[in-house]
Amino acid sequence: MRDLARLVSTLSLGEAQEQYLLCVDTSKAQQRDLAQTIVDKVGESFPLPVVEAGDYSSPLADAETQSPDYPHYMGELDLRMEPCSLMADPGFAWYAKDGLYNKEATDASAANLEVVAAEFCRWQNLRPVKILLAGPPIAGKTTIAASLAEYYGILHIKMADVIDEGRKRVQSQVAAAAESGEEVDEETKQIFDVFFPTADDDGNTPPPTRLEDKLEAALVRPWLRKNICKYKGYVLDGYPRNYQTMTELLMQPKKGAEDADQDAEPELELAEDICPEFVVVVDPPDETLHGRIYALDQAKVDAERDEQLGDQLYTEAGFEARLAAYKASNKTPGVPPLAQFFQERDLKVMELTGTTYAENDTEEALLLTVATRLGLVPSARA
Repeated sequence: MRDLARLVSTLSLGEAQEQYLLCVDTSKAQQRDLAQTIVDKVGESFPLPVVEAGDYSSPLADAETQSPDYPHYMGELDLRMEPCSLMADPGFAWYAKDGLYNKEATDASAANLEVVAAEFCRWQNLRPVKILLAGPPIAGKTTIAASLAEYYGILHIKMADVIDEGRKRVQSQVAAAAESGEEVDEETKQIFDVFFPTADDDGNTPPPTRLEDKLEAALVRPWLRKNICKYKGYVLDGYPRNYQTMTELLMQPKKGAEDADQDAEPELELAEDICPEFVVVVDPPDETLHGRIYALDQAKVDAERDEQLGDQLYTEAGFEARLAAYKASNKTPGVPPLAQFFQERDLKVMELTGTTYAENDTEEALLLTVATRLGLVPSARA
C-alpha cells in the first residue's frame, strides 16, 4: 500500500519523469476484496480487519504528506479509469483481464493471482524450501526439523498434527453429511472407519489400527499444498517412512490418463508441485540410538505415544519394534530403501550415517551440517 500510495501521489501531482501505461481490468473490485484475495490465495487465510475512517493514517511518511487533507484524499481516491484505444482493441493481449479478484469469475481470478505470485517469486529470486527428513526412531529428526522450520520460516509437518487434524476433519464431514442426508466420499468413509471403528454386538470397541498407506497419503497431501508450503516451503518430519509410502504420496496419475484404457494400470508421474527438493536421511549408529533411549526422561517415555495406535513410543520394547520396522523396509536386501525413490529420479539425497553422524553428535551441529551441505545456509553462519 505504501508503494501504491506513493505512485498515485507522484502521478497525480505531475512529478513523474517516466511514462507509465496503466492497464485497467474489467473487475469492480475494492481494495478490501483484493487484499482479502491475496491473503486467501497466497497466505494462511484470515478475515482482514477494517480500518474505520477516524482511525485512518497515511501510509506515507510525514514529510511526504502534501497537505492536511491528504489522508482524506487518499482514503477517498477513486482509481477507476477508462481504457485507452490500445486496450480497447479486441486484439489486445490481456494478461489478467478479469483482474486479481472478480466475483463473477472466481476461478479465473485465482489463476490470475497464482500467475502474478509465481512471477513475483521468480523476479525476486524467491523459491520455496522443501525438505524431507527421514531416518530411524530417535535419530534427531524432529529436533532438526523444528530448527530448520524456525530458521527458514517454513511449515514443520509432523504426522501427529496431520492425524489429529484429519481425525477432526473426517468426524466433522461425516456429522455434516448425516445431518444433511448426503453421502461422504469413499475415501473419507474409509478414514472415518479406521479412526472411529464400530463396536461389536457386545459393545466392545475394536483396538485401533493404522491407516493404509493410500489413506495416510490422502491426509498428508493437503498439507503439502497449503499456501505456506507452496510459496515458502516445508519440513516433512519422518514421513514417508519407506519406498512404498513415498510412492503412494508423491506419484499421481499422469495428466491425460483419464482417456486411457480403464482396465489398464494408470500411468503415473511425479507430483512435482509437492515433491521435496532436499532429502536428508539421518541414520546414526545403533549404539547412538540405544544411548539416547536409555537417557530419556521418564516423563517423556510415559507421555509420548503413537498418533494412531496409542502405543508408547519410547519404552525399550516400543523403540525396538519401531527400529525393526524401519530396518525391514529400508535396510533389507531386495527391499528398495526410501532414498532410492529419489535417486531413481536424479534427486539429491544427503545421508548422515555412521562416523559422519558421530562427528556431529549434537543437534545444533547437525542442523548446521544439514543446512550447509544442502546449500541452504550462508557459509559465514556455518
